[in-house]
Amino acid sequence: MTHKLFTLLTAATVLTLATGCNSILYRPGQTNGEVVQQDPTETWGTGTGPQVESDVDDRRWAPIYFAYDQSTVGETEREKLAQIFNYLSDNHNFDLLIEGHCDERGSEEYNRTLGERRAMAVATYLETLGMSKTRMHTLSFGEERPVKQGTTEESFRINRRAELVVISAKKAASLEK
Repeated sequence: MTHKLFTLLTAATVLTLATGCNSILYRPGQTNGEVVQQDPTETWGTGTGPQVESDVDDRRWAPIYFAYDQSTVGETEREKLAQIFNYLSDNHNFDLLIEGHCDERGSEEYNRTLGERRAMAVATYLETLGMSKTRMHTLSFGEERPVKQGTTEESFRINRRAELVVISAKKAASLEK
């Protein structure tokens, strides 16, 4: 009787544990338990636009970079904005979320304001191309979401940016609430 009870409890435990396990997926180049970081400049901005067809998923485009303590869209960044404008002109069921970011220099309040100015500068430039204000939504993260940690000029340069996220009109409506 004890043997049957032990076997039954063991089987029940194994089944319970097995149903609670999820498959663990690893990305190429990742070893067990290791976080793989990739330089964002390697994957951003191919100019080909989003690869996902669903209108639910966010699609990130190449970031717009800014000079230190500046919120003016530079000449070299305008081609990226022309590409996103062309895409959105052909896809009216999408809106654009523009996220302003800064490096860690400056106070939190100053960086949040600078991030907002950067997001607004991108929106203003897109408006000059013909984009409707109603399809653009700005947000500032200031220094809160760095792409690259560190205090090197390279880290600072990559973190001074506006990120462009194509979102569904449904998601855009939820931002307005």
